[in-house]
Amino acid sequence: MKKSICIFLILASWIPRAYMQEANYDESKVPSYTLPELLVSNDGKTITTAKEWMDIRRPEVLSLFEESMYGKIPGELKIASYKTIEEGNDALGGKAVRKQVLLTFRNAGKELNVNLLIYLP
Repeated sequence: MKKSICIFLILASWIPRAYMQEANYDESKVPSYTLPELLVSNDGKTITTAKEWMDIRRPEVLSLFEESMYGKIPGELKIASYKTIEEGNDALGGKAVRKQVLLTFRNAGKELNVNLLIYLP
């Protein structure tokens, strides 16, 4: 679970500027959109059990996030190395530990460095 959250935070915080759209502050410009039903599969089947949710609907919902929000990770995402850049015990008035970690990903001869800021209670 912690690994999934870390990967999510990394991906959510690293968005190439070329893919970013200008922020919309005018609600009248937001197109009409209806959220999909959570308990109805893409083929119209009503989900009635936890097993159906895990086997059918949950993968469909995750696919929607992959297609519409976060994108698909090409291949396997593995951290090649990490380095703690800064760590302090006095964050938020002493209520949290603040860490800055540099994560390095390598794949197909390319390297990506991601700075991750973590606050731990």
